[in-house]
Amino acid sequence: MPTDKHQNDTYHGSRTKSWADRWSNPLEVNFDVEQLKKLISPWRKFANRKLRQKMTNSMYFNTICGLCLANPENEKDLERFRKHGYYKLNNFLRRLSTREVALLEAKLVIWCTLNLLVYYQTRIRTVVGCEAFRIRKKAKRSEELFCHYLSIEMPEYESEVLTHIVNYFSHTSQWDFEDVVMFVFQKFSVLSTKHDIVVTKLISTIEQAQVEKRMEEALLISKNLSIVLDSIYPERYVFTPKLRKCFCTLLRIHLLNIIDVNNDLRTNSVFVKFRIQIQNCVRNFISKMKDDKGLITIMDIVAEIMLDIEVPGDERADLVEMIKQCAQGLRAYLYSECITPNVLDFLLTNLKSDIRSSVMFSQRIFHHVLDRRNNLQYFKEPIYHFKGRSRFVVNVVYHRNDIHFFKSFSQSFFNALYKCLNRFTEITSLVSSYTVICLVLVEMPDPTITINVIHVVIKTQNNVLKNADDFNILSTYHIHSVIASILSLICLIHEDEVFALSKYVREVVSFRNENSPHLLPPLKPDYHIATHHTRAYHRELYFLEEEVLYALKQCWLGRRRGL
Repeated sequence: MPTDKHQNDTYHGSRTKSWADRWSNPLEVNFDVEQLKKLISPWRKFANRKLRQKMTNSMYFNTICGLCLANPENEKDLERFRKHGYYKLNNFLRRLSTREVALLEAKLVIWCTLNLLVYYQTRIRTVVGCEAFRIRKKAKRSEELFCHYLSIEMPEYESEVLTHIVNYFSHTSQWDFEDVVMFVFQKFSVLSTKHDIVVTKLISTIEQAQVEKRMEEALLISKNLSIVLDSIYPERYVFTPKLRKCFCTLLRIHLLNIIDVNNDLRTNSVFVKFRIQIQNCVRNFISKMKDDKGLITIMDIVAEIMLDIEVPGDERADLVEMIKQCAQGLRAYLYSECITPNVLDFLLTNLKSDIRSSVMFSQRIFHHVLDRRNNLQYFKEPIYHFKGRSRFVVNVVYHRNDIHFFKSFSQSFFNALYKCLNRFTEITSLVSSYTVICLVLVEMPDPTITINVIHVVIKTQNNVLKNADDFNILSTYHIHSVIASILSLICLIHEDEVFALSKYVREVVSFRNENSPHLLPPLKPDYHIATHHTRAYHRELYFLEEEVLYALKQCWLGRRRGL
């Protein structure tokens, strides 16, 4: 059995030069089982005090560690060692002062207490009857012993204690023992003043296991990470710089699972489970965040990665879903605060894409980023908007910073929307584009932005009329319905402007009929913007002409200038 060369020391030694420093894994030390057996016999008798007096504290502590950590092949010997190890370690720690306990080798005490705890928890599953009651009692006392030492050690050595705990579960492959793992980390988090160090340590351990291709261990730790996140943060938490680093590491692990993975590993069942578990951990991490700054940072990180790295299609959808999840949780008032340059670049790049799925991804994120007053529910499908029917909330007091920010990229944004309306004419794509446009109109009822929307509408309807043969007849009906719904929304939001416009429109119509009768078809004298039909299969619809656009511009801009 290993012994300390400094046997005359009152205690086991300093925290830097100690017995445990000689072995990275104390469980791999070959304890002299026969010598331990001999020591157990006199301990049973009252005369063991004489034996205790002959041994120094250091020798005695080593012997106790041998009883707690040794793994003899004989099951009876193992049970005897654990039983005596528990009683002796418990009495030894209770007898010493807090200062004296703190001077003991932390690694050994933690490993011994955990080994006892795991042993008795394992025994609970295999015994029945009266023996089960006794084992449960010992398991409970083992928990108390671990907690007692933790309460002494934690105030000064949080990080060191956590390292020893994680190393124990890694070296003993006990990560699958979820009951014990959860108990240990819950007790640690209760006593800890820095909860994020638990998450940091677990994530770094997962990363190390992944790099070393120890997938089973990585899978087990990732399962526990998800549970620990729920345990440590039962409610939503603030995104600290340390947690930001944790998320970046977790995301890097997730990316390594989807990029440059060989086919053999892709078909490995353990790897597949690990990949799904990490993905769930990332989403859990996001769902627990309560501050906008954290959500915006995550959106920015993911968007930057997707701009720099070519991610396969299915995995790309998962990453986009993360951005969408962050966007759903945002409470930021200003768009300029929540839409970072990376996020904006990512959204516009995908909105202008020729790939339908990329366009839909971008639009769905815009739905949640733009929606600040829960208006999204009212624009799920095109309807005719009028007073008493629509319950959306118009953002009358919109912030000028939002307008300036939106105008900085409005040309690219509206050009992309025009392309979407004309290229992707399936009903789901059209409705998605419709929702984006409606949210823009409701959240930023600025004249210039509204006129930009009307430009998109007019260009779209003219394109459909000129190239009717290139469009599916059902698609044209859907496009006309979307256009009519958008126009009715504009009429409802800008009721005063539209009312003032009707007189101006009649003057324009009268002037054109008198001076340019050759321009066909002439507008009807009783034409009104709000007379658009919205039935999906109505073939004859009225459309805005360039004169109406001109009148609309003059009316709005003139009114705003006080003319």
